[in-house]
Amino acid sequence: MVLLVGTLVFFPVVLALVRSLYDWSPGTREEFIGLDNFRELVGSSTFREIAVNQLIFVIGAPLWAGVPLLVAMLLHEKVPAAGLFRAIFFLPALLSPATNGILFRSLLRPDGGLNQVLESVGLGGLAMRWIDDPVLVKPVIILVVLWFSMGFGVVIYSAALSTVDPALMEAAQIDGATWAQRTYYVLVPRIIPIFALNVIFSVATAFQLFPYAYLLTSGGPGYASTSLDYDIYENALGAGYFGLAAAESVFLLIFMGIIMAGAAMISRRKWVQ
Repeated sequence: MVLLVGTLVFFPVVLALVRSLYDWSPGTREEFIGLDNFRELVGSSTFREIAVNQLIFVIGAPLWAGVPLLVAMLLHEKVPAAGLFRAIFFLPALLSPATNGILFRSLLRPDGGLNQVLESVGLGGLAMRWIDDPVLVKPVIILVVLWFSMGFGVVIYSAALSTVDPALMEAAQIDGATWAQRTYYVLVPRIIPIFALNVIFSVATAFQLFPYAYLLTSGGPGYASTSLDYDIYENALGAGYFGLAAAESVFLLIFMGIIMAGAAMISRRKWVQ
């Protein structure tokens, strides 16, 4: 296992670190340029815009982790046919991100299905350029990812809620605790570790938005929806700047490592005494 992980994970990371110090393309002579690739990125207004985009996508992670928790808690309250609702919520997770990107592109483009439906019911004033507006495109991507990832969150939260001893809830109810108090003091502390784990998954998702940037928006309009992983692809395979792409992948590794380490520290905290 160590050999497998080292070959498939650590060796490519080390290789990227080395390649980031060169001006190179496969099959050509490599020229050592030190930290020039990093200086070019830091001094680029485009890279700074993309970094801000990435930060906004990361801010969406609590939403991706929180909304499924709310849905799972509502389904936990003896909702009729709760299993059916869980299955319905899980259906989008069966589709690949690429399929979702193509699907929502056909729905959200200016002449797409959503605007046509709004116009057909007399709500044409609500029709917008959902993925062509620099202001709307990032919230739209966050909501699309929420739609895709909600089923996974609902399932793991439902499993966590099923492990809570019903006697604890009954005892709290006998003591006069309201539903909100029972939820806050009994349920929530016992599923916080699962919530923290899902936050980690959601943060990881925020750094893996290539299918949506590529198929849903092509990174546009301009660079308004370009994520770091999509820009790495564009620099390497689109423009042939492999050294610059390697340096950008190092920045991506650093950003993701810092945020994931913080989320991991929270997940290891002891919440229930």
